[in-house]
Amino acid sequence: MCPLGAAVRHITGHAFHFFTSSCGFIVQAELNVFLVSCVFRQSCLLPCQIQLGSDPLIHWYQVSAGDLLVHSYYHNKDQLGKQNQNFKNRTSLILDQISTGNASLLLKEVNIQDEGRYKCYTSTSTGYKESFINLQTEAPVSDIRIHQDGNRITCSSEGIYPQPELTWSTEPPSNTTLNETTRIQKTEDQLYNISSSLTGPDGPDLIYSCSIRTRRNQKTETFIKPGEKTGEQLLIRLNLYFLLSDGKNCRE
Repeated sequence: MCPLGAAVRHITGHAFHFFTSSCGFIVQAELNVFLVSCVFRQSCLLPCQIQLGSDPLIHWYQVSAGDLLVHSYYHNKDQLGKQNQNFKNRTSLILDQISTGNASLLLKEVNIQDEGRYKCYTSTSTGYKESFINLQTEAPVSDIRIHQDGNRITCSSEGIYPQPELTWSTEPPSNTTLNETTRIQKTEDQLYNISSSLTGPDGPDLIYSCSIRTRRNQKTETFIKPGEKTGEQLLIRLNLYFLLSDGKNCRE
């Protein structure tokens, strides 16, 4: 089950209803139109209400893909004989809540092809109603790998959607231009892998930060590249340690 909580905000004169759910992030931007953000390979709840009354009928369609039939319910049971194969074994209604006005659809194993506009058509003995849902699939940045190979530093991440952006920065800021090369690959699942390499400037110790972001998610990983000064300081400390140790041994 995917519980929902609700809050209402007003932004530039428009009412926005924000719903948080374990099955997605939902925003109601206008009457009977919802924006739902669903996580790739997880379950997601598409909200819909049905008027109270007898003989409930519920049809869910993926409008953006040509009115594909996603799920149907009438005669007091699911009717899946004409369900599109893309949604087979992945949809369900909350059957014990239809009588209280809940016609929401639970969509399992959300994929990239599920993105688009959906229509929920409902009717009872008291009338009919249509509402629309814009579904966005998200595969957030979950892990960033950063490593050094010679004078080249590489940052990469995999399995992201939508197409991510990658930016480099240094602390302290570098006076020279970072020479970077970024490559993006698309997988069979329509996800994105991103990798970027740069040749860091010579000089004092620098902290490199690699940030990867999408429309709803951002993650940053840092890497400390030791400069010549660090090596010199370490060598001085080692020499001093051995000198002190030898002096102590002589006194003993």
